[in-house]
Amino acid sequence: YGKESQIWIQAYKIAAGREEEIKEAVAVAYAEGVRNFAAWSYFGTSYMSYIWSDNPQRVWDVLGEVYRELLRGSWE
Repeated sequence: YGKESQIWIQAYKIAAGREEEIKEAVAVAYAEGVRNFAAWSYFGTSYMSYIWSDNPQRVWDVLGEVYRELLRGSWE
């Protein structure tokens, strides 16, 4: 159908110390040809106590770093 691949990255319920795994997930998908990325949820889901990440700010920061690197073409 001529559709591009898309992947959603988990940005909720991330345990402390595992935030860098967001980069690993994006790297694996990127290596397989995915160029359309999305993430759920906003700000490490700090506003939803049931699924918030242990360190929402760090989750948000890592996700921002990954998106900036992708936009700059750093992964080519």
